[in-house]
Amino acid sequence: MTHLLNLYSDQLNIKGINNTDKLNQIINIDREKIIYAFNELHYKTTNDVINDFFSSTPETIIDIMEEISHPYLYHIGMEINCPLEIALYGFKQQVDYFNQQLDDKLEITRVLIFPASQAFQHRVNAYTEVMRIWITMSHGEYMLELFDIHRPIAIPELIINHAKEIRDDIWHYAFYIEHANQVKQLHQYCQALTQKNSHYLLPFDAVINNKHDGSVLTKIINLQKKLEIEFVTGTFVTGPIPSSSFCNLS
Repeated sequence: MTHLLNLYSDQLNIKGINNTDKLNQIINIDREKIIYAFNELHYKTTNDVINDFFSSTPETIIDIMEEISHPYLYHIGMEINCPLEIALYGFKQQVDYFNQQLDDKLEITRVLIFPASQAFQHRVNAYTEVMRIWITMSHGEYMLELFDIHRPIAIPELIINHAKEIRDDIWHYAFYIEHANQVKQLHQYCQALTQKNSHYLLPFDAVINNKHDGSVLTKIINLQKKLEIEFVTGTFVTGPIPSSSFCNLS
């Protein structure tokens, strides 16, 4: 642990992590968040999330579902507290632990690290890197999207929120959309929705075109439920498109 603290001292100092106890705390929290995300990916469907998210405006559900052709979540995105290299190292070291917790056998198949879009960095007011990890499990291939935001971490608050199962501010459920024009249409649809319903919020004024990974996306937040969803499309670097065998819901 001391070796990691010294090796990544510059990145950890930005977060206020200056001893092994603090480093160990955030590593454990990250690990438990990842296990929770795996379970969400495994058991939640597109229909589950969309119906929950838009439950206060049920007339919108059919309109949204018509644009999503895949029945399963595309990925889950979240803030990771460790520098990405430490997170990936810990992930590889803890595969056996994850397998025990999930009663499965997982394998990392691909990893992609790139800068977050300028719009996202403006949103969080800090430089941010993203790491996508694709994992094969018995039911298919899953993807996690981890955001390393270079800003101080309030560890006492983090521990309290984690104990209460309060997810971070950028935790989101992503749905794969076939074409960029559909993402733009969804963005316009959601813009109109926010004008009629104050509990919905768009974090971005326009559709995001991230030059680093070729993705085209938009997001909407339900302030009442503290939920955020993403509609995304793009090139192959955005990962595998979910198939009908993506997971077993039985």
